[in-house]
Formats: sequence, C-alpha cells, structure tokens
Amino acid sequence: MNLKSIYSIIFILGGIFFEANAQVKSYNDISEYKSSNEFIMSIGWVQPIGVGNNFANKAFDLGRGVDAQILLRKDWAEKFVFGLRFQNFNAAIKRKDLVGNYDNSYINSFGFVVGYTIDLPLNKLTIEPRFTLANTNYRNRARFTNDSNPSEFASISGRFRDSATSYIISGTINYSFNDFLSLYFQPEFRWDNMRINTADELSSFFGNVYYVNLSLGLSFRL
Repeated sequence: MNLKSIYSIIFILGGIFFEANAQVKSYNDISEYKSSNEFIMSIGWVQPIGVGNNFANKAFDLGRGVDAQILLRKDWAEKFVFGLRFQNFNAAIKRKDLVGNYDNSYINSFGFVVGYTIDLPLNKLTIEPRFTLANTNYRNRARFTNDSNPSEFASISGRFRDSATSYIISGTINYSFNDFLSLYFQPEFRWDNMRINTADELSSFFGNVYYVNLSLGLSFRL
C-alpha cells in the first residue's frame, strides 16, 4: 500500500465520522441518543526526529508522515482509552556508507494503543499519557542506473524489508472545541527494537533505533 492509498483511506474514514456527527447533531435532545461508549478517531501529521547513535539518526533524512488512531472509551472505565494505531513516515538515505546501497525507506507501524485521560484546570484541556505496542516494517528500496546511460534509472529496482517491534510513549494534549472536535499536540518517544542480524560490533548501531516524534492533528468523537 502506497502513501497515496493510505491518505485516501484516512480521509474516507474522516468523512464517515463527519457524517455520523452531523446525524447525531440533528436530534433535538442529543443526550437521549448518546451511546454508553465513545469512539474517537485521530488524524494528524507526524515529524520524526532521530536521536542516539543508530542508523536512523546518522544515515536517514527523515520526512514527515501520518499518524491515525481509532480509540474506544467504555462507560465502565471512562478515564481509559484503547484501540488501534497506524503510523507512517519515510526517509531518504543520506549516508549509504553507513547502511548500504539503497535510496529510501518507507516505515509503517501498526499496533495497539492504551491511554489514560487527565483533566486539566482549564475545562477545554486534557492530557493523555499513552502507550503503543506496534509491529513495524522498514520497506527499503534501491534504484539502479543504466550502465550505458547513467542519467536514466533501470526498470528493475532492488527492494528488501527489515522489521521491528516499536514501543511508543506519548503525552497527548487535547484542546476541545466542542463535544465532537478537538485539536491535539502529541510529543512522544519511540523505540524500535530491530530484528536485524548483524555482527556483534554493529549490534548497537543496527539493533535499536530511537525517535522523538512531534505530531499535530484533529480528533473526532462520536
């Protein structure tokens, strides 16, 4: 699945939430129709920043990506949210001498997230510490030039994949415009435990990758 397809799916889901909210608002007494469960969908941009002595920080030029979460809040645990999360961003390779002869890496994560809501003194503000456990794929691609014409890329490209288990600790700050829409800012620390077999002297460089992510987006509640 390419990035364009991912964005299309996210915007379609957002449209469904907007339509559902519009139908709920059309009732005269909204409290009569309020579900005992609350669904939350968050969509935003994420900017990863590599940290530490590892290949993502030293060899990657990290680009912006997208973060999407679908959460559920149950009435019997109204302070907790839990659900699914998808995160995607990409990187261009700036130091091939450190990681090998490839050009780009597309980094996709999918996993489970749980959070706890803390109300702040200002009524419209909340903060939610969240923890995400995800499976991550680094889809790496190389483009090879035509020997007879170096300015042209050959039709065959090299592709390989690395995988990791991601652990993400977030501090999500929400500002509510109304009962249905809020703006969030989400700083977080992400640790990717890579499943890469390498020599012992390189294990620290390729074995663990660390990011500080900054994300900004909208949340829709239903």
